Amino acid sequence: MTQAFSFSTAGRDFLAAFVATMIGDAALAPDKPSPEAVAREIEHLIGRLPALHRAGFGLVLRAIEMGPLVFGYRRAFGRLKPEERLEYLRRLEESENYVQRALSLMLKTAVFLTYFSNPAVEAAIGYDHHCLLQSPPR
Repeated sequence: MTQAFSFSTAGRDFLAAFVATMIGDAALAPDKPSPEAVAREIEHLIGRLPALHRAGFGLVLRAIEMGPLVFGYRRAFGRLKPEERLEYLRRLEESENYVQRALSLMLKTAVFLTYFSNPAVEAAIGYDHHCLLQSPPR
């Protein structure tokens, strides 16, 4: 029997802090999901992947969580001030190192796809699953 997948408590806390940093107050959906809810949904989705992919995603979480220490912040991501978190993520995105940019992009993609697929957020941005084209595709 396969054991259910779950992140460690530290991994889940980091992911919730990452979500809170990425989403913040920018997307003001009235009933937007909490960072913890988005982290749980990502955990659920990652749990459905093959074991190698789950392990790889865990390594990405750990690399981004501990990355601030490499950049001289003296604290892991979850212990940074909100402005330091944003600065660190900006540095990752603008890095000349492809791996740093790719790690950041991978995690941001998972967060944004999960967050914006929430029904409350879809409603707040006006997405209703209907095609805007009048004619069928050719």
